[in-house]
Amino acid sequence: MTIKQEFYRLTKDVWHALKQKEIMQVLLFMLFTGIITPSYSNITYYFLTDEIGISKLMLGFLVVSIFVTTLIGSIIYNYIFKAMEFRYMIFAA
Repeated sequence: MTIKQEFYRLTKDVWHALKQKEIMQVLLFMLFTGIITPSYSNITYYFLTDEIGISKLMLGFLVVSIFVTTLIGSIIYNYIFKAMEFRYMIFAA
């Protein structure tokens, strides 16, 4: 199968999935919540840099450290806590 044929087949499969009622409802929900929900990232950035006085370098370090710890937490959950029941994790926390 050529790349062009594979592309057409995948496009057809995606289009078929989008025609399903459940998939369309989820996509519309995500679209409307993304439009309606306000974003405070710009306000938070200016508050942290101007009002509190955190340097841009420190703010960048904080953002990178948040992503790294999220990645590490996901890996730990996947290898250690995936088989554990949720109520025991909540109890231990």
